[in-house]
Amino acid sequence: MNPKTKKTLIFWSFLSPALIAFLLVVAIPFAIGIYYSFTDWNAIPGSVVSFVGLKNYREVFQDTQFLKALMTTIVYSLYAVVLVNIVGFFLAILVTQKMRSANLLRTTFFMPNLIGGLILGYVWKFVFLKTIPDLLAIDFNMLSKPSTALLAMAIVSTCRWVVISWSSMWQLSRGFRSH
Repeated sequence: MNPKTKKTLIFWSFLSPALIAFLLVVAIPFAIGIYYSFTDWNAIPGSVVSFVGLKNYREVFQDTQFLKALMTTIVYSLYAVVLVNIVGFFLAILVTQKMRSANLLRTTFFMPNLIGGLILGYVWKFVFLKTIPDLLAIDFNMLSKPSTALLAMAIVSTCRWVVISWSSMWQLSRGFRSH
């Protein structure tokens, strides 16, 4: 077997399991979901499925509850994406500084990714219900109103995902400095 064929065979032997899993778990169900969105399928086995075109989409975009949920999702996504990148950028700058506590800071920033989700939920509940009101000397519950609860979710998400952002930026900066 020539080297190019061997390389190709090795490439496909490593890629095939992931590609098959992606097709079975993501691509095929996504395509089936798109198909069903253009029908009147009711999920009852044996029922007749007929094509309705864009009727389902017209109905869903006239539903005020759906539009409210869509807007909430968009606002949350903007909060989360902007906060993750801004905080990640500043944390990357912080841990690239020449200081004795850099390793401690890296460990501290990465720690939330090692703690289980349930425990982290209790920690954040304590932070929002007890710590923040005590620190700011106010009687305010961020989790009591939908608008502030959305911001609280964005803060939790930021703290969860900022590690990926700052570690990527940190590694990039280390690569840039070495060349």
